[in-house]
Amino acid sequence: MTVRKINVDEAVRELICATEETENPFFFIVGAGISSDSVPLASEIINKCKKKLKIKDEESTILDGDGANNYSKWLQKAFPHSISRQNFFRELIENQNITTANFKLAHLLSAGNLANIVVTPNFDDFLSRALTLFNIKHIVCDHPGTSFKVNVERTDIQIVHVHGTYLSYDCCNLTNEINERNQSSNITNSTMASLFDRIADTRSPIVVGYSGWENDVIMTSLKKRLETRLPYNLYWFCYSYDSYQNLPDWLVYHNDVVFIVPSEKRLEDAPFSEQLQKNKVLDANIIFDKLISQLDLPEPEITSDPIQFFIKFIGGNNTVSGDTNDAFFLSHVVEKLKKLKKLEENKPDETADYNFFQTTRQFVRRSQYDKALKVLDSININNLEERNRRELLQVLISIILNVDTEDKDKKKEALYAYELFDETLASIKLEKMDSFIKATLPIYILKAELHKDLNQLEEALEIINDALNMGTSFDDNQQVPVIQAYVIKGELLTDLNRLPEAISVYEELVDNLKEKNDPEYYNDISFALLKIGTILEKMNDFTGAEEVYTKTIDLFYKVDEENYAIGLFRKIALYVNQDNDYEALELISQFEKEFMNSKIEIVKDLLITVLDRKLRIINDHGIQTENIMGTCDTLVSICNNAKKRENYTNAICNGLVTKSLALYDNQDYSGAFSGFLEAFELGSDIAGINLSYMIRRKEIEYTHEKYNIDDLLKKGFENKNAFAYVNKALYLVRNKWDLEYWLKADELIRALYEVSPQELDDILNWWSSLSELHDVEGDLVVGWLLRHQLIEDPKGYTLKERLDKAKAEWFVQDFMYSEVSVSSMING
Repeated sequence: MTVRKINVDEAVRELICATEETENPFFFIVGAGISSDSVPLASEIINKCKKKLKIKDEESTILDGDGANNYSKWLQKAFPHSISRQNFFRELIENQNITTANFKLAHLLSAGNLANIVVTPNFDDFLSRALTLFNIKHIVCDHPGTSFKVNVERTDIQIVHVHGTYLSYDCCNLTNEINERNQSSNITNSTMASLFDRIADTRSPIVVGYSGWENDVIMTSLKKRLETRLPYNLYWFCYSYDSYQNLPDWLVYHNDVVFIVPSEKRLEDAPFSEQLQKNKVLDANIIFDKLISQLDLPEPEITSDPIQFFIKFIGGNNTVSGDTNDAFFLSHVVEKLKKLKKLEENKPDETADYNFFQTTRQFVRRSQYDKALKVLDSININNLEERNRRELLQVLISIILNVDTEDKDKKKEALYAYELFDETLASIKLEKMDSFIKATLPIYILKAELHKDLNQLEEALEIINDALNMGTSFDDNQQVPVIQAYVIKGELLTDLNRLPEAISVYEELVDNLKEKNDPEYYNDISFALLKIGTILEKMNDFTGAEEVYTKTIDLFYKVDEENYAIGLFRKIALYVNQDNDYEALELISQFEKEFMNSKIEIVKDLLITVLDRKLRIINDHGIQTENIMGTCDTLVSICNNAKKRENYTNAICNGLVTKSLALYDNQDYSGAFSGFLEAFELGSDIAGINLSYMIRRKEIEYTHEKYNIDDLLKKGFENKNAFAYVNKALYLVRNKWDLEYWLKADELIRALYEVSPQELDDILNWWSSLSELHDVEGDLVVGWLLRHQLIEDPKGYTLKERLDKAKAEWFVQDFMYSEVSVSSMING
């Protein structure tokens, strides 16, 4: 089974291609991601509930579960009554600004032919408000009883709130309410599930900003719909590269489902906590911008001709003079607007530079930022009035925040927008711009990141220093961009190898954030501390790094489980990297004790990693532990119960193989064989080698015709595992007189000349031990290694003495008694 993943540009091309065949072949499924700029996400709502309940930090995980259940439990505990929950959401949503993503979606719906139906679990009315502001008539269904209003055949824009809206006390917030809403009925078709079935029957979903809550009406209906083929692909836009992995297999591996992911995956060799921070994301604004631009949609009338728009909005185009029903004298308002329009039309011609500026703004409103960027080349800001320059700054900010900078050439083009922004800002009197300058910090952060991406590190550092000297501070309402600026400065100094300065920057960030004494900044504090520790490790100051990780552990103990776990994990990793395996084992035991029952996904991931490492340390050092099989069972159980079991295949194999080796040592050959077989079927080359060893030696009665010896050793050969070569050689010559088989086997042993000294030591140790137990197979292998001059005999035996002992059970050929010269091995 494969997962189809593509980038956003390819997805947009495929979507537009579908519109060439039919009108509105898709419908949108949009979630919290398009409203998060104005309405808190589920995790933030949970924190608000905890704050209302005055939950102490150490008690905050008592109710914690997974996803929707966690959200439901805290919401019900904080607001036990439906009317209370409605009031809570009303306070969160009412009178909040319509988000940019909702505006862009409204533009896309009103002027495009991609989709005219939107299904959403959101409680807010931002999309409806945006459409109303554009004077676009639309239908809203927010209750099963109004589902009849939605007609798939109509061209009207239709919005379906499957869980209701904040204006209704019966909106669905809790798990049982959501489950009830997704039920079909044998009595009526007036259900959200039936409505979704009707919509999805002939159209395919485009999913944006929705994480896929299990058992809600959308996911339940999607699962049912995907039992048959879709007319067009389902396009699921993922906020982060790996977010599709949290979705169920029936969705992920479906042939008609395509996942659109950010263009760059996280660096796998980065520290775990750094990986979490460094993920590129695919924002809803980017998705809608790309669609609007490629569909070449016209500018909304409210911005292209605002006076005419309001005349039409009031109904002025149809106003009859002397209408006695004009109670509010709107006709007078219309007349004023028309006079204003005439004045606009009779204004003297604007300068060419102003017209260029207006064209740029029009392109921005159409999400065509690259074209807007090209028009800027023609503008001379000195020919613009100061008020137009201030307007130009706003346009430049929009371009800077949204222009595509994926490749190097586009990054260089985008730098011109920053240069013009600086030039324009400098041309305006400072007293008029003081408050505005402070608000431009995010622009300079993006500019620094752009130079960083172009490997212009010194320029980036100069920009970020200027940004931090703008008068901003942690006391302003700009903590997030200030924190970002500190982090980027630390990264730049690290990249420039000015490591002590980088440490100072992160330490200053930690000190400032600790003063705020706010859990909101725990992740930022942890991130900065881990950065310091990583830099100290790079400087080989392992003592200093250990002190930093210990400080992180002490800071978050019983305060923040996730960051406490990450600190302890980094300290374990430090010990492992220094080969202090026994100290690492002690900390791993502490980690097990603290987090064995954690419900936090990141902590579960770390627990799997440390248990996996524990087994590898035990195996590497041959440490005898009483409960090794219990640790193996625990590791395998946690992995099997993980959301995405396939991510932990290697860890599962390690647990199964380690347990099987322990069972083998206890002469439980049947149990060992079962474990090895399970691991082999998951892809373990070592398990396959061990199975071939047991089968070859007849330690187990093998009636399994599914795999032969070659099948079992195939992956071992692909990975050039020395044990695979030896086992295949022994298999070839067992009970064989034929010279041909012995010559083939000898070639396999000769190939060990290319393996590492450590692998040869492992081979020698295993088969020397067999020899000590009077198993002459051990003598044959040691003798074979002697023949090819790969080792020196650990007991001082000669080649002849070894092979003579082996002859008791093996048909050793005469040529085996001659040593192979080193030169012949080198020359092949």
